[in-house]
Amino acid sequence: MDTKTGTFAVVAEFPNPAGLLRPGLFGRVRGSAEVVENAILIPKRAVLEVQGMKSVLVVNADNTVALRSIRPGETAGDLPIVQSGLQAGERVIVEGIQKARPGNAIVLGTGLVRMPQKMKAGSWLTLIGILLIFLLTYTVFVPGLRTLR
Repeated sequence: MDTKTGTFAVVAEFPNPAGLLRPGLFGRVRGSAEVVENAILIPKRAVLEVQGMKSVLVVNADNTVALRSIRPGETAGDLPIVQSGLQAGERVIVEGIQKARPGNAIVLGTGLVRMPQKMKAGSWLTLIGILLIFLLTYTVFVPGLRTLR
């Protein structure tokens, strides 16, 4: 093992009937140390980390959001293997994590979180703000363009 690079040389023999590999070519080999049967894999972006604790948001049977602490292990490609905290078949929220809150009801299949009524008032304020900016921009800059013609 080369301590500077964390690598070691391996010699392997295998058939190369198409001649795709030539002498002196460099290659990377990834080996599997163990096989995990019935592993639960989740996307890395679904994992929330707060003060060293890792958790995911799941959808309960009554379509409400719940927070579950998990213990991820090794990764299989880009997917962490969940060692504990999730059961097979549980639905993990991957998209819209910032909008989902434990206890909120969600609409399945749309990727959108159904927010309480008091949260929806902010969208009207945003729309009014955009309209005001548009009107101010139009009244300030358009008259100046007319004088240039």
